Amino acid sequence: MVTLYPHDSLVGCCTTRWRPRPAEFPGWPLGGGETCAVELRPILTLIVIIIIIIITSSTTTASSSSSSRNAQNAAEGNESRRVPCRLKSQLSAPRPPICCPSPSDADATGTPHDATFSSRNHLSAAMATRIDKEACRDAYNQVRDDTSGITWASFKYEGSTIVPGGQGTDYGEFKSQCSDDNRLFGFVRITTGDAMSKRAKFTLITWIGENVSGLQRAKISTDKTLVKDVIQNFAKEFMISDPRELEEDYLRNELKKAGGANYDAQAE
Repeated sequence: MVTLYPHDSLVGCCTTRWRPRPAEFPGWPLGGGETCAVELRPILTLIVIIIIIIITSSTTTASSSSSSRNAQNAAEGNESRRVPCRLKSQLSAPRPPICCPSPSDADATGTPHDATFSSRNHLSAAMATRIDKEACRDAYNQVRDDTSGITWASFKYEGSTIVPGGQGTDYGEFKSQCSDDNRLFGFVRITTGDAMSKRAKFTLITWIGENVSGLQRAKISTDKTLVKDVIQNFAKEFMISDPRELEEDYLRNELKKAGGANYDAQAE
């Protein structure tokens, strides 16, 4: 084991002196009273240089990483600023109208777009309900005419068109048209009277049979507006699916409730 005996301060001269104990190292060239000076200045200088190199290398690496991050962020910022410009140029570029595509364009099935739109328009037009206004107005006026004797007129579906379905003087004939598989509109004259007066009242009946599909039921409400463009004067409107509500007495009582004094009730 070597025991060091420092004589001078490292801070002062960067040297130290040491001498081994002769008992520990027999035959040592130096005598027990001699000392050996070891110069530590080159060693410390080398250590300091290595530390400086390490610190410099770390600083350079950190600076390089920061510079690359800044450059990447700047590139991303420039890209984000360029995106609105490209969008603006794309939006400002002239385009063909959506509703009028080029005839040369075609969909995935090979059908030109204009032909596709045209077929859709034709399909929508075919599904839309229409009404023969002139014929329906003529049937409506005959029921309102006091001299004609006509007491009812029906309006049925012929394809997607509403046309007159019949007219007559017997209310039972109108009831016979109201089957479970049918839907129609009816304009009916009903004579109401009491001890003081008798007068005609008119009603608009919408008949929907029990077996009518849901789609046809849904279209009744919109189709009825077409009928009301022709039939504009009536005291009360009925939507009926139960044949019992088609009874003439039931309709007459409902019309009495709709308005006017009931002198029969007073007489009773």
